[in-house]
Amino acid sequence: MIEPVIPIFPTFLHQMEVENYPDTRDRLINYCYQEKKNFPESQHKSNRGNSWHSQARYMNSRNIVSTTLRSTVDRYFKSNVFQNKVSYNFCNAWININSKGASNDTHNHPGSLLSGVLWVKVPQDYEDRDGSLEFDDSHGWEEWKYLNSLNNDLKDFYHKTPAHYRSPKEGLLVIFPSHLMHRVSENKSNEDRISISFNIELA
Repeated sequence: MIEPVIPIFPTFLHQMEVENYPDTRDRLINYCYQEKKNFPESQHKSNRGNSWHSQARYMNSRNIVSTTLRSTVDRYFKSNVFQNKVSYNFCNAWININSKGASNDTHNHPGSLLSGVLWVKVPQDYEDRDGSLEFDDSHGWEEWKYLNSLNNDLKDFYHKTPAHYRSPKEGLLVIFPSHLMHRVSENKSNEDRISISFNIELA
């Protein structure tokens, strides 16, 4: 029997969880807030509204951010997703604290191959799309008319849509190709949303 649809050239979104995250959560949160207190001036990147963006320096020393990222990503790279000979290096990492009304404009990460985010703190009252990480299909413009003609169930099954979003979850780390255009939707909660972003090169 011939398959009616064959997905080709998929884009992979890698997902992994920090081991025993409840044991690390409070220490990570406290560290992030202490860094904001020590270095209150925010970097101005894609962040908008009531947000704080740290300097991208946390992989330069041993701290709870670098050890958490390294242990989690190491474990993933040792799984059967990548070839045994493949290794990686962190380019940089930074902390994001988005308070109510904060968001991140659409952007990508030139100069690296893979990028990622670890959700440290997620407001308890978040609804489905609040503070979500949203990706744009790099072929969305060229395929707009074609995509609109496809059956919705088929598009949902193969994630063949102009955009895809991932709701934040504490302790979840995702990695994606750095060229993907992405953004973070507005934090509508009175609670802060804390994440750690990073870039990776393969060796």
